Amino acid sequence: MKPLFARVLLKRKPATTSRGGIILPDDAQKRYASLRCTVVALGDNCELKGTLEPGDEVLIGIHAGTWINANGDPVFKPEDAEFFIAQEEDLLVVFPREEPKEQPSDRAEPTRDYLERAVRSHRAA
Repeated sequence: MKPLFARVLLKRKPATTSRGGIILPDDAQKRYASLRCTVVALGDNCELKGTLEPGDEVLIGIHAGTWINANGDPVFKPEDAEFFIAQEEDLLVVFPREEPKEQPSDRAEPTRDYLERAVRSHRAA
């Protein structure tokens, strides 16, 4: 599916826990889907094309957009919807992508002082 004009196709994430930390069952996860979504596709006239890419996470307004299923048919219950289509004005926040962290090496690099002492002690011996 490709959205038209200045619309954005989003996929909502199911909520796995409540605000209080209670783990939600599967049927409640669909019902209480988060307003934090993943971008699937952008329309041709979308002004955010330079800053927004598929895979980015955004926050949407609670009453924004239309629920649709995988076939593109509108759905009236949020728990039956797989995708969400909204206008770009309905996007409230774009979350920055997290860069992969460098894996710490299991062995620390020797410092200059350590190397100088090692060379001095080797010369003395």
